[in-house]
Amino acid sequence: MKGGIAAAMVTSISSIIAAADPPLKPSTIDALRDAALKSSESIDIFTDYVLSHRSGWEEKKSIPNTKPKANPNPNPNLDCEEKTSIGKEKYLWFLNHVSFCNKSVIELVNIGRQQLNRAKSMLEVAKRRNDAAGLPSSLPLARDIEAQINATEA
Repeated sequence: MKGGIAAAMVTSISSIIAAADPPLKPSTIDALRDAALKSSESIDIFTDYVLSHRSGWEEKKSIPNTKPKANPNPNPNLDCEEKTSIGKEKYLWFLNHVSFCNKSVIELVNIGRQQLNRAKSMLEVAKRRNDAAGLPSSLPLARDIEAQINATEA
C-alpha cells in the first residue's frame, strides 16, 4: 500500500471498527479489513496506470466541438461519431459500473441539451421580467473587493 487515498481508506475502516457500538463481530472486522486492503490495492494499480499513461493524455488534442444534429437518434446502440480518449466501450462501462448511470451516451447528450435549452429560456424570462420592471440589464462589476464591499454596504 503506497499511501494517499488507499491509506486514508484503511485508516477510515480502522476508525469505524474502533468506534462501532456495539462492537463488531471478529468475522465482520476481518471482512472490512480485507475489503479495505483489496480496494486500496486496486487504487494503487489504477494510480500506477494513470501515472504511466498520463503523458500521452496531455499530448492529445481536445475533442472538436461540433454542432448537434437537428434530430439526434435516441438509439442507445448508435455509434458515436467523435473520437474519445478512452473509447466508447470503456466510457459506457464507466457509466454503468462506476457512476451507476443507466443511461446511454446519446440519452445523456439529449438530457444535457434539454437542460441547456431550459436554462436559456429561464434566462430570457428573467431578462424580460427585469426589462418590464425597468431594471438594468446588467449590474456594474466592482473594480476590486473594497469597491464590492462599499457597494453592498450602501
